[in-house]
Amino acid sequence: NEVTKEAVLEALENKTTIDQALVDAQQARRLIDRLGGFKISKLLSSCIRGARSAGRVQSVALWMIVDRERAIQAFRATPYWLLGARLEKGLNTFDARLAAVDGKAPSFKAYDKKIDGIESEETAKAYLADLAGHDVEVLSVERTTVGKRPQPPFITSTLQQAASTHLNFSPEQTMRLAQALYEEGHITYMRTDGFTVSPTIRGAVAAVITKLFGKECLPQTPNVYGNKVKNAQEAHEPIRPTHVENDKVPVSDPQQAALYELIWRRFVASQMAPARFERTTLTFVPTEPPATKHDYRFTASTQKVTFEGFLKVWKFGRTEEEGDVKDLPILNKGDILHCREWLCEGKETLPPARYNEASLVKAMEENGIGRPSTYAATIRTLLARGYVTSGKGRVLTPTDTGIKATDYLLKEMPDFVNLAFTAKMEEDLDEIANGDKGWEAIVQAFYKELLKWLAADIQNVLALLALLALIKNWREPTRNAKTGKITWDDKAFVDDIRATVEKGETISKTQYATLARIAISYRTLLPHDQLEYILGPLPTLPDVSEVKGLLEKACARDTLTDWEKKFIGSLSDQFARTGALTEKQISILRGIANPEADGDHPDNEADATLLLQALGQVKTWAEPTKRGRQTYDDHEIFESFSKQLASRHYLTERQFAALKRVVYSYREQIVNFTALAEQFGLKAPATRGRRPTGGARKPAAKRGPAKRTAKKEAK
Repeated sequence: NEVTKEAVLEALENKTTIDQALVDAQQARRLIDRLGGFKISKLLSSCIRGARSAGRVQSVALWMIVDRERAIQAFRATPYWLLGARLEKGLNTFDARLAAVDGKAPSFKAYDKKIDGIESEETAKAYLADLAGHDVEVLSVERTTVGKRPQPPFITSTLQQAASTHLNFSPEQTMRLAQALYEEGHITYMRTDGFTVSPTIRGAVAAVITKLFGKECLPQTPNVYGNKVKNAQEAHEPIRPTHVENDKVPVSDPQQAALYELIWRRFVASQMAPARFERTTLTFVPTEPPATKHDYRFTASTQKVTFEGFLKVWKFGRTEEEGDVKDLPILNKGDILHCREWLCEGKETLPPARYNEASLVKAMEENGIGRPSTYAATIRTLLARGYVTSGKGRVLTPTDTGIKATDYLLKEMPDFVNLAFTAKMEEDLDEIANGDKGWEAIVQAFYKELLKWLAADIQNVLALLALLALIKNWREPTRNAKTGKITWDDKAFVDDIRATVEKGETISKTQYATLARIAISYRTLLPHDQLEYILGPLPTLPDVSEVKGLLEKACARDTLTDWEKKFIGSLSDQFARTGALTEKQISILRGIANPEADGDHPDNEADATLLLQALGQVKTWAEPTKRGRQTYDDHEIFESFSKQLASRHYLTERQFAALKRVVYSYREQIVNFTALAEQFGLKAPATRGRRPTGGARKPAAKRGPAKRTAKKEAK
């Protein structure tokens, strides 16, 4: 359960057979993730505009973010009041807080959360009037010694949280830096949920603690930490330095150095003796006479370190509770203190905080969602899909697309985004790994449930087919402009669905979504009330005369870019075929048809001109490269942006950012690049692997038949 030289050598000397149960668990996990991810992603993308993917872990994490956002929106602040006393003894002045009234702590519930305070302003004012004119007497002085154990060594989730809090690193950045430290042999494996420290390192860390902090900082027995992580596998040690005697490592990257120091301090601190504190708590009562109507208790406390222990090395963040007061005067039971002022402060309950990247990782871990290797990747996926945005403090806010995607999944397949269901799936996979369950049964049960989720309501399918049977004049099939082959046929699709239903076979929700879109496109030929009864409120039809006018005006412009020409041609075909366009399509069309009326755009003509002039110096352009379905041609981008700037006199923010990236990639051919880089902050793209950082891009390497055959044979 560790990746160290000693453990590997010992394993080689004591070879065992492959644990087939672990292999089965990995196989089941991959099958379930592929089956659910591929099929549900296809359904989601066909039903929610802009949605691109779903996943067993990512969709639950997104639900958590959306659910928190809904709680924030539904929150209504509840006022409450805090009472206290500003006391003085000689030159010392300090505040005491109301701890109890008639033997009960003042508290109430708001949104199922306990609030320490007085709920009613009227009650608070009545208490204040009752206390007016009184001083206080010391009822008791309590001094206790308390200990505080160090926190356990880092595991993946706690490293990500601490690096976010103390170093302002994102989870993805933390894992990238930790990976580099691991590859260089400075730390142990960084994807782990285990707390069991290797026996081979205990002697070394004890020697380091004795040398640096003294033998008194060693605990009487080695510290052992229980695992509170739900469904923990504990396949590796916690994250620790491989050579604990090195408090620093020779790395050129300051971020790696900072992360290593954090890991080193946390591990060494985890093996040290607890810190000890002396806590002093004073309890006060109002003086008499006259007697008060209620029995009040006020308290003030302070805490001082008597033995630092692990605090000698762990200096990150607040490591102790200092109490209510930083320093209290020396008092004895029966002492009378003058009350300078009775305090009454009005407050309001606060809404729940949005998740940031660190707190989401913590919540995922607590709920048994995902594994150490998936936390950072899940957040990265949510950001890349446009489901959430990350703001100041790495706070995660769901986008409109993320909310719609979550709402759709909650409606159509609530179990898929259910915390308990997802955590139970992790437990099943663990039972497979332990040999307690067979992987086939778990995958089969999941697939059976998945088919139920994906199946359309047959009654809605039959109702739509009955309506579509009324159509006599179907649109002509769409054909490929070059080959003449049919690429889409509304009537053929509807006939195929009807034939499938007649065979008694299931219709998927993806097929039903396509059927619904076809029905909406023929809405003028169908009974509106019946169609709306089946599908719900229908999208508003566009103004036909406005759309025709916009298309004619846009086509008449002689300064259209190649992209604009393609876009207008696509809209013309769509409008002629379906008679409908989306609001977003119409909005973009208005901007193309009336560029002079578009006042809401970036004022970047002068800056874009400078950058385009710089690209005009390029003599050698990179070969076009293909990434996914897109082909990127820098020279074509340069010409397209030049035409748009001449036509519209601006580039969009996204286009301007792309232009800066292209300029940076050709910096070696641009004479005045240094000045441009300083003016526009030109730098290498943050995402690794986007493009080479010097000169022109190299074309993507081609894999010939020989390479493919060799790889297949090796596999």
